[in-house]
Amino acid sequence: MACCADHWFLTDDDPPVPDETSITSLPVTGTLPAALSGTYLVIGSNPTGAPDAGEPGRPAAMVHAIAVDAGGTVSYRNRWITTDAAAPLGREPVPGPRHADNDGVATHLFTFGSTILALGDGTLAYELTADLATHRLVDLGGGGRGLRPRVELDRYSGALHLVGVGPGSAQTHVTVAAGAMTRTTCSLDDTPRVDDLAITRDHVVFLADGLLGVSPRSVLHERRVEWSTIEGGARRLAGAHDDTRGVVVHTTGPALERWTLRPRSTTVEHLIVDDLPLTFPNRNPGVPARGQRYLWTCSAHGIHRHDLVADERASHAVGTDHRPAEFRFVTDPARTGSEDGGWLVGLIHDDAHAAADLLFLDAGCFDAGPIATVHIPRRVPNGTHAAWIPADCTTTLGPPARDRLVDVRRSD
Repeated sequence: MACCADHWFLTDDDPPVPDETSITSLPVTGTLPAALSGTYLVIGSNPTGAPDAGEPGRPAAMVHAIAVDAGGTVSYRNRWITTDAAAPLGREPVPGPRHADNDGVATHLFTFGSTILALGDGTLAYELTADLATHRLVDLGGGGRGLRPRVELDRYSGALHLVGVGPGSAQTHVTVAAGAMTRTTCSLDDTPRVDDLAITRDHVVFLADGLLGVSPRSVLHERRVEWSTIEGGARRLAGAHDDTRGVVVHTTGPALERWTLRPRSTTVEHLIVDDLPLTFPNRNPGVPARGQRYLWTCSAHGIHRHDLVADERASHAVGTDHRPAEFRFVTDPARTGSEDGGWLVGLIHDDAHAAADLLFLDAGCFDAGPIATVHIPRRVPNGTHAAWIPADCTTTLGPPARDRLVDVRRSD
């Protein structure tokens, strides 16, 4: 099996799925938690196969969903996202503003409030319904800006943080409030290409190629981003928080690393926490960043729990003939007082049998193995990103007429 050098979870022999289908009452090994109710989603590119199916490198996208009903019945469905690249499917274009340069929305999937949104690199956002129908295009960045495919929900304010891109290499940091989609923007035109971001109580952290940028929130609109050089290959931010030493940042990629950036200095303290190549970092979203001790990640053939205080790792191996997709942390309502009180939910791909399993692991006890496994009797492409959607999620972002753009450099 040939793997892409920077992304082992994407393979050269992972062809698109040719159809849409729904399967009910999937078989389960083990016992699903009775409190578990929601849907695991994974997104990825899925060309239609038609010769005129969009420009090369911008194929149609597909979302796969496995829904768990209160720890009981489990069902599967997959649907194309009705982008312009999916026109050969013969479906009406969805309403909303068009983006002339890019429609390849197959990279990122996330929820904001009660809304499911899909992104590509430099695209507008596509809003999906709970049953995976493509609802409309949404101009989250304002002004028709495309967006980088990384977003961050601010646990302190509830706002969504994004990086918008305009003509050429122009970039803009955008925050979007819930409800009326009130936006604030500030220019990042003179910065390197931003590929990821993280939010602390007092700072915004940006990740570029070989660079970490930090700006206090209070002066971000003045373009006061301090950039520090970091060595190594491509990375993803795994979290950031403020402490007495400065801003502490964890990244995954060639290794799990800890970077401490001191205020008003380009000096960076660097520590390799774990030298295993890792991706798909995941934390308990209900725990304040400064108090987080645990991080969950994936490697080529395993799922891992990292103790960031003791610098220890616990692992669950999936076998050399299987590949994990992104696992998501789901809180157990009976264990909300414990940071690892929940489950890790994610797909394991069985290429040899053209099938997939959805694994449920206790986030605090990897030694016990999966508490339940849902068996999907068809191949599910690995995709690029996954999300867990609670069962009570609906799609109510608010009508476009309520949108209002606010610039942080203005007094109103």
